[in-house]
Amino acid sequence: MKKSLFGILISLLLVFSCSKKETVLTGETKLYIRGIDSLKRVENYNYKIEKNSDSIIYTYKNLNNSEKDFSIKYFPKSNTLKWFSEEFIIIKKEKYLNEKISKTAFDLYTEKETKSHNNLILFNKKNGVLGISNMWNPGLIFLNNEKLINQNKIVESLIKW
Repeated sequence: MKKSLFGILISLLLVFSCSKKETVLTGETKLYIRGIDSLKRVENYNYKIEKNSDSIIYTYKNLNNSEKDFSIKYFPKSNTLKWFSEEFIIIKKEKYLNEKISKTAFDLYTEKETKSHNNLILFNKKNGVLGISNMWNPGLIFLNNEKLINQNKIVESLIKW
């Protein structure tokens, strides 16, 4: 009797401790890799947005090179991001808005632990990552249609905060 109660208890713990992921959105996007004032190259990605009990996971898969795949985790309660092992905090709310991309403005995040070369991320909960910047590469921009958007304005939002 004790063994069966113990087994049931363990089963219930496993069921309730494993958070169920719900896929919210999937699609295709392009990553525009920019220098200070010019486009260097374009790469194709698939993305997936999954929601679980305490976070939303934005997964980006490069269609030609799986070594370039990455995920960013958003924690709504603390309004923070996790990219690889780094935690990111918001430094400027509603930093960039272009309604051709999203009706929701993108916030600017930086690494919680200050470094000489902090990464910056333009992000909103609905769309995920719009841009990533650091001192070596001022503009990684995710867009579905480059012709609709002035990419230089996005890069400016990333480097002039």
